Amino acid sequence: MTQTPAAPRTRVRPSGQSPTPTQLRRVALASSIGSFVEWYDFYIYATAAALIFPQVFFPEFDPLTGTLIGFATFGAGFVARPIGAAVFGHFGDRLGRKSMLIITLLMMGIATTLMGLLPSYDQVGVLAPLLLVALRLVQGFAVGGEYGGAILMATESSPDGKRGRYVGIVQAAVPLALVVSSAIFLLLSGVLSDAAFLAWGWRVPFLLSILMVGIGYYIRSKVDESPVFRDLQQTGEVVALPVLEVFRKHWSSILLIIGSYPAGAVTFFLINTFSITLGVQSGLSKESMLLVTLSASVLMTVLVPVFGALSDRVGRQRMYFLSLIVMSAGAFPLFALLSTGSLPLAMLGYVLPAVGWSMFWGPVAVLYSEIFSAKVRYSGLSIGYMLATLIGGATPPIIATALYASTGSWVPVSIYMLAVFLIGAVSMTILTRRSLRSAASGEPPR
Repeated sequence: MTQTPAAPRTRVRPSGQSPTPTQLRRVALASSIGSFVEWYDFYIYATAAALIFPQVFFPEFDPLTGTLIGFATFGAGFVARPIGAAVFGHFGDRLGRKSMLIITLLMMGIATTLMGLLPSYDQVGVLAPLLLVALRLVQGFAVGGEYGGAILMATESSPDGKRGRYVGIVQAAVPLALVVSSAIFLLLSGVLSDAAFLAWGWRVPFLLSILMVGIGYYIRSKVDESPVFRDLQQTGEVVALPVLEVFRKHWSSILLIIGSYPAGAVTFFLINTFSITLGVQSGLSKESMLLVTLSASVLMTVLVPVFGALSDRVGRQRMYFLSLIVMSAGAFPLFALLSTGSLPLAMLGYVLPAVGWSMFWGPVAVLYSEIFSAKVRYSGLSIGYMLATLIGGATPPIIATALYASTGSWVPVSIYMLAVFLIGAVSMTILTRRSLRSAASGEPPR
């Protein structure tokens, strides 16, 4: 296995400043709550795109085509993410992390709440899906600036030897949001008739978003600005055009993020989108599939911070390669067991992908943030991550559904996953070798 280097000696915190454990917990909570809202909004849309939107917004198409179009609207939000990353990354590196996080939180929550108020296709015709796509674009634009800022608030406040530990807590908000969203959908679908759930029950999770935004806004407004950004302001090192500098000096790092990130994203998005559709078509009820995703999400919520903390000791890159091995081992069993229509076997099929993804997700945010220098870190992390999610998040459900529709088999979907893992391994190998050279010179990779 490729030797894992120490993290490049980039300035993550100002020298001489050691935040107290109380301050670190407050920052981790503030970052986590925003990430939770972001991903809660994201998951309820993904679940609705698989189970509800084909009937509500695209009833003129057959079920499989309607699902494919639903996933296409799901992917539309990813198109807006890189734009949001560039805009909020610019102002986050120019004006500060905190203010951008408050703006993105409000935009996400309001857009999601409005989705819950949209009329159906039967009520207003083609205007309904058009409004859905418009709100999805607003949501994606805001998410483009949310993730990078939330990660940096935690990374830039954490001691060098504990970045994985504290950022792992923030990362755990992602599967936790899936736990909550799945539980809400499961509860509503269990207590409501199919007709009531289709008519209005699906709207409840979207409307609940506004309550979570209120809590998140209160918590984030009480947190201080990142100490690293304050240090940049005091020393006059704030860059005038950080986005331009990112593409001028760090373009190769962005390409390596784009190549390595989809390896984890393809697993996560397929087990939470396409797999739901496959399970239902194989004879499992919607409630059973929601229970499966709920169980997997609980497991991931527990494991993500564990692997994040472990990466402080064994190295980020080493954890990445281990995650590829585990996810590869689960690529074929996942769909094979789902297609049996057995609930216990479906749950078993989710185990390896869930564990492998947790190994990937726990340390990956710190790994990517350590690539960039402090003065362009918001822009670099946000743009690199959002361009990667455009490829690794938007396309897997569409590609998997298209492969399944054209072949009638899940085998090509598993082969597709293995191909993405291979690309990820090559990209991370290059990034690891460059990090070794950068660690020796004391400069971040370029």
